[in-house]
Amino acid sequence: MLIARGQADKAQENLARITAMVHRMAEIARTLKGFTRRAGTEVQVVSLTQVVEEALLLVMPQAKRNGVPFQVTRPDHDVRVAGGRIRLEQVVVNLLSNALDAVAGRPDALVEIRLMVDDVAVLDVLDNGPGIPEAVMDQIFDPFFTTKPVGEGLGLGLSIAYKIVHDFSGSLVASNRAEGGACFRMRLPLAEPVSRAAE
Repeated sequence: MLIARGQADKAQENLARITAMVHRMAEIARTLKGFTRRAGTEVQVVSLTQVVEEALLLVMPQAKRNGVPFQVTRPDHDVRVAGGRIRLEQVVVNLLSNALDAVAGRPDALVEIRLMVDDVAVLDVLDNGPGIPEAVMDQIFDPFFTTKPVGEGLGLGLSIAYKIVHDFSGSLVASNRAEGGACFRMRLPLAEPVSRAAE
């Protein structure tokens, strides 16, 4: 349609994005096949900045359907961690998708993503939903545990995310925000010193 309208540049841009997504799908398929043969814990240098950008792209349709804006805060420099790109993207997509579910239907719905660098890389996914009931806080990462209605979740997303992050020597912690809503904090080892990453 774009070519018929004489908008070849836009068509080329869309085709490039489609091609990139097809390559990503092939990589995801290879990773899934690998789960049957190995733990999939190979560690390499990964741009956490890029992981966040790609995860946002994947959940954007859900965000638009729910009318939820994203607020993203990140450093000017690339944040590189030791991990696996596809598996880390799976973690971030899961956290963002859960946050979107938590704020669904709220007129003031907002999901925040904060990427920071301390002695490690820190990624916070925050929402202004109802928060996590204190009674179930200790079970939130247990396999098959879910607070969603029957039929709307298997309760595996957070447990898989927790395992992936720990496979890469990181941590994933859930908490409730004082102003309301939940915060999921992922911490991962940096792939190189902050001084070099900032160059």
